Amino acid sequence: MAINLFGATEALLESDYLVHYTFTTTSKVTSAAITTILNRKAARISGLVDALGIAPESIDNTDEPISFQNLQDIVLCGTAASVAKAFTGLKSQDGIVAVWQEHWDEGVRLLGDTDSAKALLSDSLTNAAAGFTRTHIQAGNENTTRNSDIDVEDPIFTEQTSL
Repeated sequence: MAINLFGATEALLESDYLVHYTFTTTSKVTSAAITTILNRKAARISGLVDALGIAPESIDNTDEPISFQNLQDIVLCGTAASVAKAFTGLKSQDGIVAVWQEHWDEGVRLLGDTDSAKALLSDSLTNAAAGFTRTHIQAGNENTTRNSDIDVEDPIFTEQTSL
């Protein structure tokens, strides 16, 4: 498994989250430290995505823009919270830093639960990765999945079905 940064960069962190800070080799939190934190957060998210049966390195902004943007946002929020805490000496944070931390924590929690992760990764999931096998399906299921204007029945597995 390769780590995917999901497009999260130091430049995005500066422009979208920590707009009053400039990271250099001599800043309180250096560019090298930012890169390390960013890689750690991306590794955690990549690992959770991989555990769901999706290759994290295959998610890009062209083919899976929903997943890509959701995961990028989680990585950037986690990184922003960690960087802000590093600037303040890991003191308890209120306001926007707390929001970033909550968003990171919630993203990790959602990705750790297969059903919850489906909402974040809807355009990355194949039937197999979503926990469905499309063989030996019994018709008449009351649980349908709505996809555009087509109702697709979720499978019911019957006993003694030979694969």
